[in-house]
Amino acid sequence: LIFTENRQGTKRYLRRMLEVALEHTERADERIEIIDGPTSGARRKEIQQRFNAPPASDPLRILIATDAAREGLNFQAHCADLIHFDLPWNPGRIEQRNGRIDRKLQPADVVRCHYFVLPQRVEDRVLQVLVNKTETIRRELGSLARVIDTDLEKALSGGIRHADADRLVREIDAAAVSAEQMQAQREELDVARERQDALMAQIARCQDVLERSARWADFDRTAFRHALTASLDIIGADPLIPEPNHDGLGQRWRFPALDASERRDASWTATLDTLRAPRRRDQRLADWRREAPIRPVVFEDAGILTDDVVHLHLEQRVAQRLLARFRAQGFVHHDLSRAVLATSDDQVPRVVLLGRVSLYGQRAERLHEEIIPVTARWVEPSQRREPLRAYAREAEQRTLDVLRGTLLKRPRTPACPVLERLQASVTRDVEELRTALAERAEEVATSAAGALRARGEKEARELAEQLSDQRKRVSAELERYERDADQLTLGFETQERAQRDADARSWRVRLEQFERDLAHEPDRIRSFYEVRATRVEPVGLAYLWPASN
Repeated sequence: LIFTENRQGTKRYLRRMLEVALEHTERADERIEIIDGPTSGARRKEIQQRFNAPPASDPLRILIATDAAREGLNFQAHCADLIHFDLPWNPGRIEQRNGRIDRKLQPADVVRCHYFVLPQRVEDRVLQVLVNKTETIRRELGSLARVIDTDLEKALSGGIRHADADRLVREIDAAAVSAEQMQAQREELDVARERQDALMAQIARCQDVLERSARWADFDRTAFRHALTASLDIIGADPLIPEPNHDGLGQRWRFPALDASERRDASWTATLDTLRAPRRRDQRLADWRREAPIRPVVFEDAGILTDDVVHLHLEQRVAQRLLARFRAQGFVHHDLSRAVLATSDDQVPRVVLLGRVSLYGQRAERLHEEIIPVTARWVEPSQRREPLRAYAREAEQRTLDVLRGTLLKRPRTPACPVLERLQASVTRDVEELRTALAERAEEVATSAAGALRARGEKEARELAEQLSDQRKRVSAELERYERDADQLTLGFETQERAQRDADARSWRVRLEQFERDLAHEPDRIRSFYEVRATRVEPVGLAYLWPASN
C-alpha cells in the first residue's frame, strides 16, 4: 500500500515505475490500482474487496492511494507493508494512513510502515528535525500537544522550499510548549486516562456478560453443527461435507446447493445468497448467482479478514432458517422425528419427554420460550403398577448428561424387537409424563413471568428517568432563553432571531410531550411484559436403552 499526494504526474510516475519493475521479476502478472479523490465510493469498496482477497483469487497486489483512502478503508487482510511516498505535514494524518493496515484482524505479527529518507534531499533534513521534535514532545507529555501539532502543520502548509529549509529547521527546533499549554495537556491526558479506564471496565463487564451468556445458552459448536445437519436431513438435502484444510482457517464444510436444478426450491435462493462472495455493483443479479458459487462454511472465527469462507453462527440467516424448523414446529408435525432411540453406556433404560413452554404478551407477542425436560426410568407397560414417575432433579440431571453424551457420540440404534416394544409404548409414555410436564411448565412459567415483570419495571423506571432528565435540560434551556432573551440574541441577524424563537417554540411543545410520555410510556412498557397467555406442548421423546440389554 503506497500513499502519495494527489498529483497526476506523481501517480503516473509511480504506476509506470512499478510496472517496469514487475516486468523484470517473476511477478509481472500482479495488478496495480489507484484510489484518489475522484474515485467513487462503490469503486473504493470494490478495490478494497479485491485487495483483501487471497492472492490466488485476485491479481491486485499493489495499491497506490492518496489521502482519499486514509479513512474508512481497511486493507489488513493480506497487506503488512505501507510506504509513504509523500508525507503529509500532520502526524495525525500519518497515523491514520498507518491505521489502514495496523489494525485488528491483521494476521501479520509485524506491520512495516516505510518512508525513504535521502540525506542529500533538503526536504528530508527538515523532516528529520520534525521527527525529533515530535518525539521529544511525546516523551515529555505522553502525546503530541494539539497546539504544536497545529503549529507544525501551519508552518509547513506551503511545502518545503529549498530557500526556506534552514528557516524551517530553526522554527521547528524552537517550537515549544508553554507551561500553560503543558498543564492543559496534562489535564487532557488525565481525562483521557479516565475515559480509557472506564472503557476497560466496560470491556471487562462485556466479557463477563458474554461468558455468562455462553454458559446460560450452553452453546456447543459441535452440537450446533449436528442440529444444522439434522435439519438438512429433514428437508431431504445432503449433509455438510468436511473439506481439506490448507490455509489455517479452521475446518471447512461444504454446504449443499439447496437451489440446484435437481431439487429446485426457489425459496432458498435469496437465503443462500448470504453464502456467496460479495456482488459487484455493476453485476447483474442472475449473472452473480450463476458465477458466484456457494462458499464453504466454518463454525469458528477464523481470526482474519477473509471472503473465502462464511462463519455460520446462531444469527446467520441460513442457520436461522434451518433452526426455525425446530422452533416453529412441534410434536405433531409430520416431517419432524418425534422420538429418538439410542443405546447408552448406562445400565438403566430411561425416557426423556421434552416440552416447550411459551409465554405470550399483548397481540400474541412471544415473550419467553423454553425447552423443559421430564425424565423417568422406563418400565415395560405390562409390568407397570403405576404411571411412570418423573425423576427428582438430581436423577434428572444424570439422565440429561447421559442423553447429551450419547447423542454427541452418534450412537447405534437398538435391535428391532426393542424398537417395536418402545414404538408401541410411545403414546402411553407421553400421556403418563404429561402431568409432570405440566407441573414443571407451571414452575418455569411462574419464574419467567416474574423475571419479565422485573424487566418491565426496570425498563419503565429507566425510561421515566431518561424522560425526566431530558425534561429538566429542555426546561433549563427554555428558562435561560426567556430570562436572557435580549442578551442572548444581541447582534443576531433577523434570520438568526427567527431561528432562536422557533427553537423556543419547539422546546415548549417538547415539554408538553414529556408530560404525556411520562404519564403513558412507562405503563406501556410494563404492559408489554405482562403475560397474557401460556402454552405448553410436548415436542419430543428420547429413549436411552442400555447397550448391554
